[in-house]
Amino acid sequence: MLVIHWGAVSTPDQVRHAANEARGLARAHPSGIGLFSVLPSGTQLTHVGEDVRREAHQFMQLPGVPILGSAVVYESDGFGAALLRGVITSIALVVRNGAPMRIFGSMGEAETWLLATLGAAGQALGRRGDVERIARTLG
Repeated sequence: MLVIHWGAVSTPDQVRHAANEARGLARAHPSGIGLFSVLPSGTQLTHVGEDVRREAHQFMQLPGVPILGSAVVYESDGFGAALLRGVITSIALVVRNGAPMRIFGSMGEAETWLLATLGAAGQALGRRGDVERIARTLG
């Protein structure tokens, strides 16, 4: 499973690095990988440069990387948060890499869903809460 805290990813090179990490995981786990992505509270898509958006679009497609499930977390409340989650869902529908993808308002819910979606591979990752702890240390 690749855990990405997008608050630490702000350049096209960093997005490409995340894509390379996903490809490396896919080589090690050819049956597929999971993605656990966290957007920091207060994220605004208008502050993301066009070059980063282009790379992020490529990242969402990840040709040749079998993705078993992708959970995106945006822990924030209110209309703006709901709007951002809606925009991300819309982008995912357009990109459509074929993998199940859901947007969540909490890491705990996202982790529970993703581990269940990954099935036996998810059960082998460890105890519930481990993925959330890793994601929180990245942010």
